Order: sequence, then structure tokens, then C-alpha cells
Amino acid sequence: MTSEKRFAGCGWLWYDHYGFDEVNSWMLARKEFSLDEVPSSAELAVTADTRYKLYVNGEFVSFGPARGFPSPYPFDIVDIAPFLKKGANVLAAIAHQVGHGTFQSIYAGAAGFIAQGNAGGVDIGTKPGSWL
Repeated sequence: MTSEKRFAGCGWLWYDHYGFDEVNSWMLARKEFSLDEVPSSAELAVTADTRYKLYVNGEFVSFGPARGFPSPYPFDIVDIAPFLKKGANVLAAIAHQVGHGTFQSIYAGAAGFIAQGNAGGVDIGTKPGSWL
């Protein structure tokens, strides 16, 4: 599945940075949600421009994305179910924008973090207004 289809309805997260120098900039994002039961699997598709680290309930889960070109944009699929618990849960991400081209990415003048997924019937994607 292409990244355009995978992330349909989700939005890139980044702070209001227009006119701000993106070289070596960082962003923190989080989403709180509650589960009645822990699902057996909970796939989260996730990526960032340039890098991310993903945490669930304070535990490190993954980093990425895998090296690739902007088209199609590379993303990772992570099963976060082993890190979930009944009741309150927190997804957190640290995103890093290098701000210039490297062996890892081609800089195109933008930054962001995006995720798409479902955990026990709860939409955990980066829908507008759903993450801090």
C-alpha cells in the first residue's frame, strides 16, 4: 500500500515554523487514549521527515523511517499491542528534522511526523486535533 493511501485522513504534525530555520530542529508529540481491553495486535504505520523515535507508555518501541526516497515516502509498520495496557495509554514521538540533505534523506523544505492506526477500536492516527 502506498503512503498516500495508508495515511489518508491523517495529517503531518509539526509546530508552526514558517520563517523559522528548520536546521537541526526537534518536535515532541503525544496522544492519550483509553482501552477497555488490550487488543491482540495494534498496527501503527509511522514515519517522519527526517527521523523519529516512538514510545508507548514510556517504553521505547521503534525509530525510523527506513532509508528511502520521497516518492514513495518510506514508512514503518509497528505492532504496539505488547506495549498497551487496559485503561489509560500514551503514544509519544520525538521527531527530528535535519534541515538539509543527507545520505538518509532528501530535504524538500518541510518537516513533520505522521501516524495511522487503530488500537482496540480507537483511532490513534494523527487526525487533525487528535495529538498534542
